Amino acid sequence: MELYFFKHKTHLLILTLIIVAIVFFQNINLPISDPIIDTDKESVAILRDNILISESKLSAQPLLNDVMAKGVIIDCDSEYIIDEKRYFEVQQHFASLANTNLKDKKLEYVMYAKLPPDKTRLDLLIEYDRDYPNTSLALMEALYICTGSNDNENCTKQLVESATASDKENAATWFNAVLFHAERNNDSDVLNAIDGMLKASIFNEKRGERIKLYANALKGSEVNDFSVRVISGIGVEAARSLNISSIIRWCKNGLNETVKSNSCLLLGNDLQNRGKELISQWIGIALQKLIYKSENNTKRLEELERETEQSGAIIMSNDFQKASSLMFHDEGLLFHWLDNLDLIGEVESANLLIEEATILSHEKGPNICKA
Repeated sequence: MELYFFKHKTHLLILTLIIVAIVFFQNINLPISDPIIDTDKESVAILRDNILISESKLSAQPLLNDVMAKGVIIDCDSEYIIDEKRYFEVQQHFASLANTNLKDKKLEYVMYAKLPPDKTRLDLLIEYDRDYPNTSLALMEALYICTGSNDNENCTKQLVESATASDKENAATWFNAVLFHAERNNDSDVLNAIDGMLKASIFNEKRGERIKLYANALKGSEVNDFSVRVISGIGVEAARSLNISSIIRWCKNGLNETVKSNSCLLLGNDLQNRGKELISQWIGIALQKLIYKSENNTKRLEELERETEQSGAIIMSNDFQKASSLMFHDEGLLFHWLDNLDLIGEVESANLLIEEATILSHEKGPNICKA
């Protein structure tokens, strides 16, 4: 676990996204896409309407339309956020949680504390599960670590079963199980995990939940500002890297096997259409293109290429950069963005943030910026 020290708040948010994109493009040439299935569009529309009406306190629709048309978002100045001394204070705070008997505080410790010399992160998570069984976030994290480890004695099928049982309706946990079994080249287990993923009713990578956990963990530390704690959590999240080479390899090796090929296509489509994070969607498109290329299906490949053209554009837009800067000056915006990451996904949460930031800018003007 590391804290990140950036001069500008907006730079941190945008840079973490750029880093992720560069890493994945260089390593596996992933495309980008952000399609939303029709039912999700309906939910997003309902949520957007509720937020715009209840949170903005603007009752006149013509006024709202005028504000949105002008697209004016207050651009707050950025500032230095964390110094070296504060970093060590945070480390001491996490260390102080080592012997707590409180379930939530213990989870904060095992997820984010600097590791003791004789323990790994996985060791701490396994011990936590023994004390507090069936905590889905802890088991999801343990399984996530095991997706890239083929020789750790704690990475067992029993762990996979415990993780998926604790979060049975979450396709993201099942996807970690897919990666786990693909790393070990267990065909039947991979296929079963894909089946479990497709049957799961939700898809939640829980990035927003982890960021909030980190921010709340620092509540009793010397870091008093909630926005600063969230920025630190975003930095910690940016350091995570999902080991997807195993499923790419598994699907490549199964191109001539109908069952494997069809399963990889279904897997890719599910990731693309239901994944909340852009990276999940990118992986899904990469898997689909792998299959369609082997079938010389140029029509579908061209469709996927068109779908990638607008990928991530909102995240890199000037409006999102300004809205991101503004949300670190308003906890309401920040809370909404964090909640929406897991609820409606990275792209739609960015769209909503821009809309809310535009309305808030109209209401409060430059006074919203912190001194």
